[in-house]
Amino acid sequence: KRDGKKLGIDTLFIRRAEEAQADGIYMTNYETIRDGKLDPRQFDVISMDEASVLRGSGGTKTFREFMRLFEGTDTFRFVATATPSPNEYIELLAYAAFLDIMDVGQAKTRFFKRDSTNADNLTIHPHKEEEFWHWVASWAIFVQAPSDLGYSDDGYKLQPINVHWHELPSDHTDAGADRNGQNRMFSNTAIGVVNASKEKRRSLDDRIAKMLEIIGDSPDHFIVWHDLEDERRAIEAAIPHAK
Repeated sequence: KRDGKKLGIDTLFIRRAEEAQADGIYMTNYETIRDGKLDPRQFDVISMDEASVLRGSGGTKTFREFMRLFEGTDTFRFVATATPSPNEYIELLAYAAFLDIMDVGQAKTRFFKRDSTNADNLTIHPHKEEEFWHWVASWAIFVQAPSDLGYSDDGYKLQPINVHWHELPSDHTDAGADRNGQNRMFSNTAIGVVNASKEKRRSLDDRIAKMLEIIGDSPDHFIVWHDLEDERRAIEAAIPHAK
């Protein structure tokens, strides 16, 4: 609703058809349709956001109900997702089936090797790969940036990340000994979780001091990642206004 207002479009959330007017753009949730409270076929166009709910294919009630509702209809359909999985071919096939492009079984036979132990474990035939993606491109659009739709990418693309490593010297005077009593020359934090935690606690004051040196009096905002709760408490003590 918030995004619609930015575009000058008013939307209304409904759970039953009686709540809709003659014309308009309406929103509902999948449960409302899946449980039979609202028949989407009463609308001219439907657009499914987060369409990955169809990913489970025939194994989910949502997929079965949507396929049943729209079978043989000419209702115009869109599906949209921000997280398509190119390696999970079954998700793309589920979209194609829902959009009446091609049946899942037909697509499996045409493009993929069969796995007798797992029907949804799809491996594309090497000689069919180019044909498969040409087929997908005939009914799907992948948008990665505003410029794909003819808009400016200003403010969308992130600046390049600059990584600066700050290595602090470790105190090896308390490196300890191995199980045979042989003294270690260096502290070895890779031996296990316990040794790693000891080193984190031993170096905590030095790391907090380095953090304060980096942040200094800068007016910029900082995100400080921590691991141990002791580190969180030390950060809060060093920077009282940190949240």
